[in-house]
Amino acid sequence: MSMQKPYILFVDDEKIVLDSLKGDLKDTFGSEFIIEVAESGEEAIEIVKSILDNNRELPLVISDYIMPEMKGDELLSIIRELKPETYRIMLTGMATIEGVTNAINKAGLYRFISKPWEPSDLNITISEALKSFNREKQIEKQNNEIQQQSAEIRKKNDEITEINKNLEKLVEIRTADLEEKKQEIIDSINYAKRIQLSIMGDVKKLNEIYPLTSILYLPKDIVSGDFYWFAKVENKIIIIAADCTGHGVPGAFMSVIGISALNQIVREKKITKPNEILDELRTLIINLLWQTGNYGESKDGMDIAVIVLNTDDDILEYSGAYNPLYLIRKDALKLETTNFSNFELFREHLIVIKGDRMPIGFSTNMNIPFSCHTIRLEDEDVMYIGTDGYTDQFGGPKNNKFLPLRLKSAFVEYRKMDIYDQVSKLKEDFFEWKGKEEQVDDILLIGVKFKKEELIKASYKLIISYQGETSSPVISKITDTVEEYLLENEINKVLRKRINTVLIEILQNCYNYYTSFETDKFDKEFSISVTLENDLFCIETTNNILNSNIYNLKEKLDFVHSKSKEEIKEFYKSQLSSGQMPQKSSAGLGFYYIASKCDSNLIYKIFEIDEDHSKFSLKVTFKNQ
Repeated sequence: MSMQKPYILFVDDEKIVLDSLKGDLKDTFGSEFIIEVAESGEEAIEIVKSILDNNRELPLVISDYIMPEMKGDELLSIIRELKPETYRIMLTGMATIEGVTNAINKAGLYRFISKPWEPSDLNITISEALKSFNREKQIEKQNNEIQQQSAEIRKKNDEITEINKNLEKLVEIRTADLEEKKQEIIDSINYAKRIQLSIMGDVKKLNEIYPLTSILYLPKDIVSGDFYWFAKVENKIIIIAADCTGHGVPGAFMSVIGISALNQIVREKKITKPNEILDELRTLIINLLWQTGNYGESKDGMDIAVIVLNTDDDILEYSGAYNPLYLIRKDALKLETTNFSNFELFREHLIVIKGDRMPIGFSTNMNIPFSCHTIRLEDEDVMYIGTDGYTDQFGGPKNNKFLPLRLKSAFVEYRKMDIYDQVSKLKEDFFEWKGKEEQVDDILLIGVKFKKEELIKASYKLIISYQGETSSPVISKITDTVEEYLLENEINKVLRKRINTVLIEILQNCYNYYTSFETDKFDKEFSISVTLENDLFCIETTNNILNSNIYNLKEKLDFVHSKSKEEIKEFYKSQLSSGQMPQKSSAGLGFYYIASKCDSNLIYKIFEIDEDHSKFSLKVTFKNQ
């Protein structure tokens, strides 16, 4: 009689996902397993009970997180009660902090995988889960064999020698299994490292927001309790360095909670004052960890430093929970210090602004708001925030701690280097000091050098800029580039359509001006730029125009400036229905269409070149929402 195949159950409320993944799983695992699917948590529970009632194996259940009626974490918790041995994987595209915490604490989650997933990563994860399930079954079987053999030893003394040989073989097998298990754990932690780095964000993205930044990030173990976080919200650049309780896997779990909370506070709630960020973060952490101060409960939390650069001026704001801000400038003695509650001047070039002596977490001071320190920056100022792992490292000739004094001296010594060389030199110093000693903690230092011109550049993102002759291929290239950017940055479909249609209309107008400009006296070139400026998409064009077209052009522009959006839309519709068509080489209905779609009055300028020719510039904007 052939052995019955075990089951793999996949749960998702989207049938197209079920059908697609069922086909993929059958192709990969169908020869060894029966692939079963369910479209809801209730249906999944009925299937599981039926499998168990028939004494069939259920090594693995994969569930989506967001489903109607019953979410994935609740379903996996029930399955854990029905069949604890079954491995549980959750798929999620938008898990909340509570969802992740519930899945970990209640459902005994093996892994969670973000949507959309890489098929190869998913197959590897499923394969590893199935291997682990089979291995545990094998180990259980081997344990039963050992117990049976032990009983035989007591009954048959004459077989002791042979049984001992068998036991030695079994020990070898178990040792090999343990080594394999160890490697699996290391592989899992390496995978967790990829996830942690992914949710923190690539440092290249920070350099795109503000180039003069550099990060020294050295986890003690594979994953880290230290984490960095950054964002640009309107005209604010927020940079954060945090040190969670513990390091390794426990610290990494806290870092995931911290990063998710910061995304909620800054990106969703748009809170950008550093002290308000810390106040809100502290409340979230206390509530998420159910901290009340009672004996035996979680004391986890984090120390953190937050700096906020305003791209509209030279102002830096800082708040800290224990972790300080190091500010290095040419003459720190002249720095206005009345705004600082607690600071230290080091030589004439460095001032240390200390954080509030209370953590992000439960404490006796948790009802006291965090302080906010404001600094007007000067060109070439350098700021550092970080964690205490660097200064706590043992090493040197007498195996002492590095201590803050050496770090502050290094900041002053390296102040004239560019920020990347400074951080590189700090890294060299760390490893030279550590020598052959074990790293004692996670290491995180973030350096930022202030230059006014770079801050101005940081206030906008250039999507495309073009100057030259125009043609149909040029128009296609410009529109394709803008569309690619909008898709990559997940701009919503409605706004994407508005921007694209207006862009095409503007380019078509420019092309009409170009073809009507028949003289060789002036170049017929035009220019265009598309930028993202403080959450406004801006399209700006400049081109030559015949003065004979200016009256018609100004008439249309003055009209749209005098009307509301609704009035312009109605007028545009009425002109279309009446068969009114744009006149060649002049501003036609296109300007009414543009005015009805953009989020501000059309901004235009006309510069006269001579009695027959002028230059015309136009700027339109769209809110990024």
